[in-house]
Amino acid sequence: MLAAAIVLAITAVAHSVLGELLILGKIDPRVGFPRFLRSDVLAAQTIRATWHLPSILGAAIVAILVHEPRDPFVIDAVLATLVACAVVIAIATRLRHPGWLAFTIASVLVFLDR
Repeated sequence: MLAAAIVLAITAVAHSVLGELLILGKIDPRVGFPRFLRSDVLAAQTIRATWHLPSILGAAIVAILVHEPRDPFVIDAVLATLVACAVVIAIATRLRHPGWLAFTIASVLVFLDR
């Protein structure tokens, strides 16, 4: 569980940091965004906040794994979530985004330790 938590913690930090550096920091909020509640800036801010939500949720999963849950339901719920994340990213990006690999590794580590 600890190894899976480490993989997920690295993934969460990388997602937020690299997302800011490579994607979000380069977005011009005045170009190409739909108006949201009459504001282009609000649309850009919403996208930025939404980008960081998976990292925050990943931190919650890390906390669960570090706590070493022994409740089979909790472990199975975390495992199912990690597998679903791996599948969605793999399919949506045709394996071009490395997130599928991180979630697959974490899934295998949780599965082996359950």
